[in-house]
Amino acid sequence: MKISVMALAGVLLMAAPASAETELAHPLPMRQTFRLDAETGCYLYEGRAAEFVGSLKRGSYVSVTMDDPERIPIMDAPEFKSNNKAAWFGPLPESRAYTIVFVPAMLIGTPGNVVICGRTFAPGSPEEATHRDKVVQDMVDHDPNTQDVLQEPRVHPAK
Repeated sequence: MKISVMALAGVLLMAAPASAETELAHPLPMRQTFRLDAETGCYLYEGRAAEFVGSLKRGSYVSVTMDDPERIPIMDAPEFKSNNKAAWFGPLPESRAYTIVFVPAMLIGTPGNVVICGRTFAPGSPEEATHRDKVVQDMVDHDPNTQDVLQEPRVHPAK
């Protein structure tokens, strides 16, 4: 009995430094709260966080990009397939706080730039095209620089 207790204690003592090394090799992810900008619908981040938490509305679609292609975003929401290089999630099933985490664990703590954007329509949908057309028309109607460019005489090079 004494031998087995001593053997168990020895194994535990030898295992403790190994687990400490593992924790140092893969630190816990830093958590960053986010809020989408009211004007752009996006959140921009530069730093070492690997976990992002923010409130999003039901029915929304969320795109997540990072400048390091080895880091893959995972979100607690349905994935939306798109030809876009960003990872897309949605439509979100309910309004609540959602978590976005980047993997693999070996890259947690490395610096990076993250862009999280939200919208109310699916990427590539007719609603997206209508929205884009509306934004362009609004710019043409209200932006003085665009109006100046449109009113300039067109000069074609002589052939």
